[in-house]
Amino acid sequence: MIFKSLHPHSKIWLYISSIPINNSYKEEISLLFKKFNDEWKSHGEKISGSLKFIGNNIVVIGANYLGEDMCGRSVDAQVRFVSQIDQELGLDLLNRNNLAFSILDEINIFSFSEIENLIKEDKINRRTRFYNNYCSKNSDSLQLPFGDSPLGSRYFS
Repeated sequence: MIFKSLHPHSKIWLYISSIPINNSYKEEISLLFKKFNDEWKSHGEKISGSLKFIGNNIVVIGANYLGEDMCGRSVDAQVRFVSQIDQELGLDLLNRNNLAFSILDEINIFSFSEIENLIKEDKINRRTRFYNNYCSKNSDSLQLPFGDSPLGSRYFS
């Protein structure tokens, strides 16, 4: 479970920034999230959201919403919130080409375009821990061997 306080079927989003998120940015993001979360609703119902930082490059947002699917407006609002953070702090959380791997217990960020060369140079392999940006619910694994990820299956059949 990514968020112990949220239901296993809660919706989550994982964002990766190649630009490190320092402690003052984390504090600012946390304050902005609190304000956002106070107003966050789906189908008129309050959404109980959570925010988590993984190292200095990963932000995870969770929505403890167990009704029908969240309305599109509530999902769009969450993306606009992340876009606001990107613009105000100069991050690149919405860059879906950013991929995160744990190498020697440190988070390393690479661009999708680097993957083939990283494999050829044996900097990553099927066992390298991959931060699963395909996560969509709280019970999903945050990290898994790259070869077991949806992206890794493309390189390791």
